[in-house]
Formats: sequence, structure tokens, C-alpha cells
Amino acid sequence: RGVRLAFDPAIAWRIIVVGLPVMLAGFLFSGIYILLVPTVRAFGVPAPAALGVGHKIEGLSYMMSVGFGLAAATLVGQNLGAGKPDRARRAGWVTALVAAVPTLLLGVLFACIPRALAGFFTTDPATIADAALYLRFASFVQVALAFEEVLFASLSGAGYTFWPMIWVAVLSAIRIPLASLVALRWGLAGIWALLAVTALGRGVSMAVLWKFARWDRVRA
Repeated sequence: RGVRLAFDPAIAWRIIVVGLPVMLAGFLFSGIYILLVPTVRAFGVPAPAALGVGHKIEGLSYMMSVGFGLAAATLVGQNLGAGKPDRARRAGWVTALVAAVPTLLLGVLFACIPRALAGFFTTDPATIADAALYLRFASFVQVALAFEEVLFASLSGAGYTFWPMIWVAVLSAIRIPLASLVALRWGLAGIWALLAVTALGRGVSMAVLWKFARWDRVRA
């Protein structure tokens, strides 16, 4: 009987305002890979299979970065609540740098032993070759992935979610029309390179927002 249930419309609306952009960004990020399949399929059955394999392996970096991002969101929220925005800003940078270490190591593995990693998921030589190419391109942007996820979560911890969602949405959505264009000129390698370049763009955009946006003035 010590629990008192109540509904506060103002708090509920604030939860929606802060949480909805984060949900949309995550939904779009995953949905783009599904929409890429028809373009990738033009290069044969192994190509979309390789996309799935590469995405799963790259998920190791993603899960690490999300974990550090949860820590960063907590630190940022606590320090903003305590009236220490400078400490909150430093917490985001430090956490991103810490997360960059294991993702950098994974990137080295992606570059050095991509075929061995792909071999954990398939024995088909063509799929392994396409997945290895995917991982080689992905190896260059694993640090950017860490910065993207950690700083996106840090901005979410500050309650600043709309503009990060816009940047993630735009840099994810442009993959669909651009994939068809680069595929005509550079083939499957062009699509893998496009995924890497746009991932780098998302990481840079989150760093720019963290550096210059007025997220420390938001009151969640």
C-alpha cells in the first residue's frame, strides 16, 4: 500500500517529446538495412547474405558503444541535474574516448581477419568474400560508431533528442537513393563504402552537436 499510482499529463508529454525522436532514430537505422536489400540483391544471392553477416559482426561494436552510451546518459543527466554542465560535457567526451578503445581494436580485427570472422556465420565462399569486403570498409569507422552512439546517448541524457534524430535520420535515409547511384559505378564495393561514409558522417555530426549545440540549456 506504499505505492501511489498517479498520471501526470505534463510528465507524460515530456517523456514523449524526449523519447519519440530516439525511438524514430533507432527504427530508421534498422529499417534502412531492410530497404537496402533490393539494391544489394542485384549483385547476386551472396550479397544480401553478406550484408546480414557484416551487420551482425559489426553489431559487436554497436553493443559495446550502446553500453557505454547508457553510462554516458546517466552521467550527463546527473551532472546537469546537479548544475554542473561543464562536468556533463566532459563526461560525454571521456566516455566516447573510452568506448573508442575496444571499437578500435575490433576495427583492427575487421581489417586483418575479415574472412575468418565471416566464416563463423557461413561456409559459402562468395558470401565470405562479400562479407569480408564489407568488414574492411567498416573497419575504418568503428571509432566513429563509438562516438555516434555514446554522444547520441549523452544528448538523450540531457533531453536534447530532436536534432540528433534529424541528423541520424538524414544520414541514414540518403543511403537508399545513393546506393543505387554508387552501385552503377563501383558495384557492391560502392555500397559498402557508402555505408561506411554515412556512418562516419553520423559520428561527426554527433560530435559537432555535442561541441556546439545548446543541449545544456534543455530542461527534461
